[in-house]
Amino acid sequence: MKLKPILSANFFFGAFLSFATAAPEWTLRNPTVSLKPLTSATWSGGKLMANFSGDYFSTADGKAWVKTVAPDPKPNPEFFSAVNLGDKYIALGGGTKILMSTDSVNWSAIRSGPGDSLRSLAWTGAQLVAVGDGGVVLTSTDADSWTVRDPGVVTQLIDVKWTGTKLFVLDNQATQLSSLDGIAWEILGPTETCTILSLTWIGTRAVAPCNEGEILSSVDYKPWTSHTSGLSLPLKTYIRTDSQFVALANANDTLVTSPDGDDWTKRTTGLKGISGLNWNEGHFVVIGAGNRIGISENGIDWSIWNEALTHENLNSVIWTGNEFVAVGGGDIIASKDGADWVKWYSGDSLELASVVWTGSQYIVGGIRRANPYVAYDTAVILTSVDGTTWKKRHPDIGLQFSTGLYRILGMGSGYDGERIFEISWDGLDVSLDGIAWQKSDIDLSLLSYHHAIHLMSGLFRANKIVLLGFSSGSITSAAIVSTDHGKTWEQTHIPASPYTSLAWTGKQYVGVGKTLIASPDGINWSEKPGPIGYLNSIAWSGTELIAAGSGGKIFTSPNADAWTDDRPEASNAESALRTVASSETQYVAVGDNGTILTRSHEPSSAVYAKGPVKANASVSQGPNRLVLSLTEGFQPGDHARLLSLTGKSIGDFRFAEAQNGLYFPTNGIQHGAYLVELFQHGKRLAFPVTVIQ
Repeated sequence: MKLKPILSANFFFGAFLSFATAAPEWTLRNPTVSLKPLTSATWSGGKLMANFSGDYFSTADGKAWVKTVAPDPKPNPEFFSAVNLGDKYIALGGGTKILMSTDSVNWSAIRSGPGDSLRSLAWTGAQLVAVGDGGVVLTSTDADSWTVRDPGVVTQLIDVKWTGTKLFVLDNQATQLSSLDGIAWEILGPTETCTILSLTWIGTRAVAPCNEGEILSSVDYKPWTSHTSGLSLPLKTYIRTDSQFVALANANDTLVTSPDGDDWTKRTTGLKGISGLNWNEGHFVVIGAGNRIGISENGIDWSIWNEALTHENLNSVIWTGNEFVAVGGGDIIASKDGADWVKWYSGDSLELASVVWTGSQYIVGGIRRANPYVAYDTAVILTSVDGTTWKKRHPDIGLQFSTGLYRILGMGSGYDGERIFEISWDGLDVSLDGIAWQKSDIDLSLLSYHHAIHLMSGLFRANKIVLLGFSSGSITSAAIVSTDHGKTWEQTHIPASPYTSLAWTGKQYVGVGKTLIASPDGINWSEKPGPIGYLNSIAWSGTELIAAGSGGKIFTSPNADAWTDDRPEASNAESALRTVASSETQYVAVGDNGTILTRSHEPSSAVYAKGPVKANASVSQGPNRLVLSLTEGFQPGDHARLLSLTGKSIGDFRFAEAQNGLYFPTNGIQHGAYLVELFQHGKRLAFPVTVIQ
């Protein structure tokens, strides 16, 4: 079906505006430690201290994490090394800072420069020794006063170890130095056989892995004896305890153990993307992707200390009027309040992209990625009436062209009160029940340019459907609008950008992506001033717009003109936020690595009942819906509809079992006065309401 072209709108270009008000506080719900990438973890004195790109946390059990109070300004997050002196902890905070704490929580800087960055710290039992760039060596007996020592080299010293009788230092050129007291140093020279990556002292000898895959050992650091690891991969880290060899190969997830150094067994830690391994005070620590930390006493049996509800990238979250539901990867999770979440479903090889609640069932759309190297993915639909029992549907919409993140994030589900719509990169699919699907005959050729439009986002409200698409062939975008449930469509050009999300405020549509646009009718669009950075999602709470995007950034605005930075402390190191949703009093933002953030907001009730209303009937409004509740509950035959003041039917209310009430979607109707007509027990009751958006 051909689309009727509409002339392009005039575009407005403006600057990002921000109010100078205090930022609201967002609470991290999942994962429970930090949004920033985990860069290192050090075990010291019964506490695991973890560095999340400059945010420091400590834990004694892996469940209760305490954020440490670092000195201001915060130390450079690149390096982190700590030792326990019994009554206090000493740590390197990055750069030239040396930090001290009595509880591993509250830290103060006891030394800061001058000099080069410090990289490693050791405690001999009598003195502290710190080494770093430019051949710097510092010693102290009390952690208060530090003395600069001359090791005889000016290279980058990357590691210092105390063997029980000697200090041993390794630099970035594999040159070795040793000292009995930290004052007088002997240069032992480079290893002759390979490039050492790390160093472990096992009581009687030093053991070190090589980049070439060999293992070196020495009783006095010169000479070194080369051993084979029995592995075909180069070693990244190698540790020897009294009873176990543990090695991390220079390939993700390859962790192996050996009782004798000859026979090696690959171990499963439960983590993916292992990037680091260390051992201290009887515990192995591994760092995995998604900020996960694994702990083991023997290198064989592992537990994940900071396990989260999900580590999947959460692509979509909605508020049903009764609960938040989020989907991503193969997981479906839900929460009544945004704080406590439960997992409803988990499926392998799925990438779930969107979720919709029709009032009687949940419908989740996504793809089954059978092979990451094939060009096409199979569409998957999951349905459930209660969130407990899920059924896989196989819609007759064939294979979907895979385009990476655009394919996943550009896919959305919507419900307009009559039909369910599934947006994909290459089309629009329609269903009446979520089970039987068919391709829409919408023409996705960009008029006057003859390039294909790839759908990126859409909004389905009452009798109007608005879709936003992007044409990479002509580097332009289009809005496609239907006012008759998708039977006919009209098209208009909009500013060129992929728009990933769309909201309706009651007065205007607002779309976000790389730029921000607005329209009063979905046809005439203008570019608006907006936040700097890519926005993935926008929602309307009833009183304000809220948008979320890359780097964990969240912005709010009452009108799409002036924006407030809700999380000014967020940085590019944080996981991207993909979707934001609102209940009457709570915002929930979700994103990569299972990120869930919440913030309370003022109640957004915008419906006021007027005139005589039966005592057992009440009217309220959550985001995007008018809710009619009866204290006695609804009986078969009870129904309601929304009328104009002239008596024209706007539409029927639909039953929502979870709320024991009826609801009507308010997005898509104009604000103003209406009549609610309720038929209960065969009797008619009508009363006016005012919808204020």
